[in-house]
Amino acid sequence: MIGRTVRLELNRFDEIPPTLRADSSSDKAVSHVLVDLGRLYHHYYFDTWESQPPDPNPAQFEPLRFLTEGPDFRFQGSGLGASSTAKKQKSNELGQAFCRWFLYEHVGLTYFAHISNVLNRPAHPGFRGLRIVRSSGGGDAPDYLCARKTRGVYLAEAKGRYSSIGFGSKEFASWRSQFEHVLVFDRNNKPRRLKGYIVATRYGTERNVKSVMTTLFAEDPVTPGENDFDDDETQGPNARVAIISTHYSNIFGRLGLRLFAASLRQGFSVPRELSPRAVIWQCLVPPLQGRKFIGGYFTMPGISWESKLGTFIPDNPFVLPPPEPTFFGVELGIAQLLVRATYGEQALLQNIPQMEEADNERMSNFSALRDGTVLAPLDYFRPVVFDFILPSGDGTR
Repeated sequence: MIGRTVRLELNRFDEIPPTLRADSSSDKAVSHVLVDLGRLYHHYYFDTWESQPPDPNPAQFEPLRFLTEGPDFRFQGSGLGASSTAKKQKSNELGQAFCRWFLYEHVGLTYFAHISNVLNRPAHPGFRGLRIVRSSGGGDAPDYLCARKTRGVYLAEAKGRYSSIGFGSKEFASWRSQFEHVLVFDRNNKPRRLKGYIVATRYGTERNVKSVMTTLFAEDPVTPGENDFDDDETQGPNARVAIISTHYSNIFGRLGLRLFAASLRQGFSVPRELSPRAVIWQCLVPPLQGRKFIGGYFTMPGISWESKLGTFIPDNPFVLPPPEPTFFGVELGIAQLLVRATYGEQALLQNIPQMEEADNERMSNFSALRDGTVLAPLDYFRPVVFDFILPSGDGTR
């Protein structure tokens, strides 16, 4: 595994996550964490590009090209961007990836929906059990609405910058205030508290190598309200299911399954006689060797499918190195369940399965997340079925 080290600062955590404890017998946090760069790119891709990124290889995304040699996450020179505007934009984009990575790896949050998709306009019927509106004072709202596999709905705010960050600073106070800029109402129109997380990243560079190391500052504030929000799955629409649906809507959109993506995003049912067209692929390498996915590869010049050989070959085999297309897909069983959900079986998402992780076997250019998505070199996969997705368990083809 290729990783880089960053410092960690936690504040106001009721309980230190088990993965961040210095030892199992104490509630003291570690001072440094290792960042999996492939997974960091995976979150960066989801948050930054709707379709094909400029370079889809999870081991070669843009910020990595500007890191210094050594074990810590540090940028060359003064950081990414030739101007202050470019630096601010790129630092925020990477800050959002760090936020998602941290919450995924250490807080157990798997599913992410941008707050802009639900603020004041809940498109999905599941959000009828959770209404989020701006407070009368206005101001910026947190970035994400997040969920675990099991119970729990959370807000999250991401920041990335090169200047100083501290929990006692005016900047951090303003980020906390963003949680006061939104009001959360339950299905009975009562204001409820909703737990959230601020994850702010300050980047280390060559110019401040002696004094500053890239550091994650994480805190867990709450919104104003009478009592904690309870997303009771037995009482009608379910906000956690709506977040999961929104999360996978973005994934299906990337796979070109637009009707089914719209169904997941808005909550309407697709006629069962309509089946999504997709290619089924098999993974050839550990830790997912033998597992099947639906998906495809990011197109790039210089490579084509040879049906007689059953493989992809470069147009010019004399050119070295050959093109390196990247496969993107979602695990077949999860995809089948999602299709059934679009047919009106939304309740299936309450107990959606997650893909197991086996980090000790995974290569640095292979990124797989619990939501079933995978980014890896095309060479690690082969197409096995040119057919429709067949939703399992409903008796139809």
